[in-house]
Amino acid sequence: MLNSYQPYFAYLLLEWTERLKQARQQAYEDVERLLSTDEPIQLPKKLEKTQQQLRVLWYDVLDVDVTDEPIQDRLSSFYAANSNNSSRFAFRSLQLRYTPMKEGTFTELLEVQSLFDIPNFFVRECLRHELPFRIC
Repeated sequence: MLNSYQPYFAYLLLEWTERLKQARQQAYEDVERLLSTDEPIQLPKKLEKTQQQLRVLWYDVLDVDVTDEPIQDRLSSFYAANSNNSSRFAFRSLQLRYTPMKEGTFTELLEVQSLFDIPNFFVRECLRHELPFRIC
């Protein structure tokens, strides 16, 4: 199963399971909207584009071997130089909650609205904490 191979697909499985459940509950009325065939057909192309955009971002901004310049400065330069470039990674709005984990401990919780929210959140956290990577 895909979700055992790649955890990102667990969200996709949950989303489509919920859509099928809603379609059944609504006696398959408005099924074209709930179970649009365009989304799964376009998904591989969207995933590939996002992966390419993230590779460029990773190399130009987070790669420790590129420059000693601080990550935030590299990020600013990267987006300033590529401001009109549709091939750059576009951060999307995310739905976050601040919620208790256990007694006395709170954390941000990502409320996933799209499969693409997961890598978006991960990259933001890497940038926020200025985590450098060595790209091999």
